[in-house]
Amino acid sequence: MEELQKNTDEYDNLIDFFKTTTKLNSNKHETYLSLGFSLEMLGKYDEGLYNYQQALKINPDDPIIIYRIGQIYLKKKEVGNAEKAFKKVVSLSPNFFEALINLALIYRQKGLLQRVVLLYNKALLIKPDFADLYNNLGNIHSELGDMSQALKCYRRATNINPAHYQAFFNMGNILKKNGKFDAAVLSYKQAIYYKSDFYQAM
Repeated sequence: MEELQKNTDEYDNLIDFFKTTTKLNSNKHETYLSLGFSLEMLGKYDEGLYNYQQALKINPDDPIIIYRIGQIYLKKKEVGNAEKAFKKVVSLSPNFFEALINLALIYRQKGLLQRVVLLYNKALLIKPDFADLYNNLGNIHSELGDMSQALKCYRRATNINPAHYQAFFNMGNILKKNGKFDAAVLSYKQAIYYKSDFYQAM
């Protein structure tokens, strides 16, 4: 409890510092951005959003500020506003990986799976060795009924990360559906080998 109070006090002191700096340097969007981030981390989303918006007035095409605004909207469950923010980020900075992923997650919630595929593929051009993303893309292909592409994604995930038990498990499910029971068992065994308490594969 003492450590928690110490950290909270440090945050409060930091916020007071940023507020003072902002008053002295009202043309410094970095100060608003830093203050907004500190407030966001404290869960003070409305105050954080206000400071991000002040930063945006100074630099309206800063993708980092717009991304943080999108993050706050997500936390406030204002999905429509979050989607607009992330779209703006991607239009300004097409290789902004995190914005692509968050936009894909929003589209997945909406059931727009083809858009998710497009965004995941764009993201993989930026980070081609991201095993988790290949696994997620495999899940989307599976939902779309494209088992061949799903298997390719799961195999790619396990090639990048040979201990990716979730991808082995997902691969096993696809193989089982296709009647390839021996291959499915091998995949399940791989999943259990890398995570012995992975009961789904047992």
